[in-house]
Amino acid sequence: MTTEEYVALLNREPTPEMIIEVKKTDGTLDYKFIPKSILQKELISIYGGSDQWEIIRDTVGKEGLWGTGVLSVKHPVTGEWIRKTGMGALRHEKNMKLNYPSLEAQCFKNACKKLGVWFGQTLNLDIDDLEPEAFGMEPKIDSDHTISAQWEAIKEKLESFDNAADAGDFLRTTSFQHYLPAKKIISSKPLKK
Repeated sequence: MTTEEYVALLNREPTPEMIIEVKKTDGTLDYKFIPKSILQKELISIYGGSDQWEIIRDTVGKEGLWGTGVLSVKHPVTGEWIRKTGMGALRHEKNMKLNYPSLEAQCFKNACKKLGVWFGQTLNLDIDDLEPEAFGMEPKIDSDHTISAQWEAIKEKLESFDNAADAGDFLRTTSFQHYLPAKKIISSKPLKK
């Protein structure tokens, strides 16, 4: 196999039989994915068993699980090892025993997508390319609206600063320091003179 043949192999569109479509309750398409079992079969087919998968980090939090894994494949032409990381997150469900294998599968599928189109790289680009606030990554609102009220107060304070440095200093004192809409407000401010 030549490098050109290898690149062409990875840039093929996946066949319809490889792809599973998940529908919303109204019957419209929600997202598409290639199951882990098919990805594993394709790795063996292309890399001849010269692949390795390892979960390197997993975190259990109050709301769910987060993980990161590394997929390594041996380039069939050059013999160099290629490493792709994959990340995934799941909300807690009733049966925690099933959550961990599912998290591992999500991380694996995410890493495989980075190999090329054949592994699903172009599936769901309309979702993957969205900014986080476009699909609901705002703070969770408690029944008494305390988080919502906290954010509104912090947002008002951030907007009152004249420059990005002062707004950033203030934000670091809050629990919203990693919240993207807060960072967006800061980046819209001029630099301190």
